[in-house]
Amino acid sequence: WSSDPKTERMRYIASNLFRRVEQGEIDVTTSDAVIAEVAFVLTAKSHYHLAVDEAAERMATVLQLQGVRLSNKRIVLQALDLWM
Repeated sequence: WSSDPKTERMRYIASNLFRRVEQGEIDVTTSDAVIAEVAFVLTAKSHYHLAVDEAAERMATVLQLQGVRLSNKRIVLQALDLWM
């Protein structure tokens, strides 16, 4: 991880956002297109280079939070399971 102040600030904001979603304070909405882009970035060799299993597990963990709104959540979670 980078220790760049801008990166640290973004990490703090994202962590706080997901903490609030997890605690039921707020809801967030996403789309299939965003999920596909996240999958690409997490597994791309030029980005995070995660194994498919690890990327899918991390994404499923976030998507399963009650406050995450996604119109096809069940289908996307099934697709992530198949992708693994």
